[in-house]
Amino acid sequence: MSSRIAARMSVFVVVLCAVVAPLMTVAASDRVVVTRESLDIVSVDTESCAFPIEFHEQGKQVVHEFYDREGMLTKALITYPEFKVTVTNLETGASLTFAAPASFTFDFVKGTFTATGNQSVITIPHLGLIAQDAGRIVFPLDGFEPIFVAGTHDFFLPEEGTEPAFCAALADGGS
Repeated sequence: MSSRIAARMSVFVVVLCAVVAPLMTVAASDRVVVTRESLDIVSVDTESCAFPIEFHEQGKQVVHEFYDREGMLTKALITYPEFKVTVTNLETGASLTFAAPASFTFDFVKGTFTATGNQSVITIPHLGLIAQDAGRIVFPLDGFEPIFVAGTHDFFLPEEGTEPAFCAALADGGS
């Protein structure tokens, strides 16, 4: 798993814990808690490509927290409708923007993290598909080796020793 994805999963867990911790003693009658917020996150990655890249992630985040009858959190579903990511080569200014309507499930009973659907697809006009994460992939909450994989996962499971395909596209000028 790339350091970018591992970092993003770590951020999800930290954000989830910050949101969930105060709610861990929800009354038995409260079974689902839904929170919605707009996100605007900018980060710089100096490891994925041969040049520094900026990730600008924008959109809505919806968190559904599921509790059992005792009020313990059993599952969290995080969705990103209308979410987009812009990746910019900080040396040249070349950029790629793509939709990333991801859906992630943290199942605290099974001890798994699942990404489903079309997490991200990068295409360039006249060139076609550059990279994608689509399908279903399941990880244990305490590790980064997948338990189950279906579909194409260029970001979650990059080939060892290769840089992401979007690096070449950004080096060539993006779109």
